[in-house]
Amino acid sequence: GDFTTAGGLIGKTGIYNDGIYNAQFAAAADQNPIYGSGHNFTVEGWWKFDSFGYQVLARSSNTGQWMLLNENGGDNLAFAFSDFAGGTLSLSAPTWTDLGIVANSWVHIAGVCDGTSQKVYINGKLVAEGTKGLGVGNGTGMWAIGSNPNSTAYVFDGHNHMLRMWREARTVTELRANMFTTTPEDDNTKLTANINYVTGGSGGTITDAEGNGDGVMYKTGHVTTTDAAAWAG
Repeated sequence: GDFTTAGGLIGKTGIYNDGIYNAQFAAAADQNPIYGSGHNFTVEGWWKFDSFGYQVLARSSNTGQWMLLNENGGDNLAFAFSDFAGGTLSLSAPTWTDLGIVANSWVHIAGVCDGTSQKVYINGKLVAEGTKGLGVGNGTGMWAIGSNPNSTAYVFDGHNHMLRMWREARTVTELRANMFTTTPEDDNTKLTANINYVTGGSGGTITDAEGNGDGVMYKTGHVTTTDAAAWAG
């Protein structure tokens, strides 16, 4: 059945990317997906668009990469993921217009990889599904929120409130039950990154509440910053 986001967000704090700011994370073995034919992956978070342009919401780099991209000039979301054999499926969601999503409204986005199934959930609803190669690619690179890793290309124009990565395929029930929480309330032993902007983090530091590797705030020109304007709320 339908699921609404009437419960509100888990707090005010987050990044105001604003087409300028982004969070960069070094390659960390404890955060990256596990390479192998029998492994799965989930990335999820909250975003609010100021405008719908071609822009990166979040992504990793190198082999085993994953990406949440606003594609086709900004008309819709794509979730790309590399499998164990090195193939990549870029799965496109319906247009934001068709989904009823408008600028300046919060939206929860989740990309889930389960065996050979790849799925996109918007606000707790399955909106796209495709068949990918088995397993998870060898994720060894940097990753970023709001731009390409190690770059300030295609910076997201809007806000990010939370980003989590999991070494498992989260079910729709799990996504819905935990999307408004600072820390998931179920068995979260496979949670590898929890960027909630509540646990620590200020100035130029982006804290991973799981303790697996903090990030650094950057701005246009790919220079580090402690600008107060980068923090929303």
